[in-house]
Amino acid sequence: MIRLRMTRLPGSLAVWQRVLEEQPLFSAIFPYLFVLRVLILAAATLYAWLPGITARTSPLHLVGLSLLALTIVPAYFLAFSSRWAHASTWVHNALVLVDIAAVTFLCMVGSQPKSDLYLLYCLPIVAATLRIGARAGLTALFYVSICYATVVYAHLGQIYHLRVSQRLLTSIEIIAPREIFFFLLLFGWALAIRAIERRRTRITDFLTYTECVS
Repeated sequence: MIRLRMTRLPGSLAVWQRVLEEQPLFSAIFPYLFVLRVLILAAATLYAWLPGITARTSPLHLVGLSLLALTIVPAYFLAFSSRWAHASTWVHNALVLVDIAAVTFLCMVGSQPKSDLYLLYCLPIVAATLRIGARAGLTALFYVSICYATVVYAHLGQIYHLRVSQRLLTSIEIIAPREIFFFLLLFGWALAIRAIERRRTRITDFLTYTECVS
């Protein structure tokens, strides 16, 4: 019985080693991001169809909703299709850019500059860092900063009658803490991915060593 287990052990190790080498890290996390995307789309759709809100739904909300719905199909294949696991980088770049645009349109619908809708920007930042790397995450953060600053500045102009200098200072006061939050999120997420990749490498090396010894 012990010999039977020893003869099956190398085969199982080879299977695990092949899975770790062929399956990228992002393919294991992307399904959770897809679920998050679906929940965001469901919440935005529910908001648009609630009684009393439908009559005053902004066209910008419908644009953001349409863009977010457009990303569902490629996000599904990236999350659950093995053929899309090694898709070209431009596919992920396009998905991140569409996410940023969709979240920007949804944030523009909010009536307050300090709305918590800015948290939706975490989706493209996390997705870009996970699939392409920290540099892509920084690039996504740059685009997010520009879009979010535009949204806050426009909201302040609609609600308050302020001078340009006052609007700029107020926008900076609102944006600065949230930009720090985005950067800390990006930094922590990149460190977590790096630690997981190192652990995967150690496990792969250990499986290779065990297979050679057995």
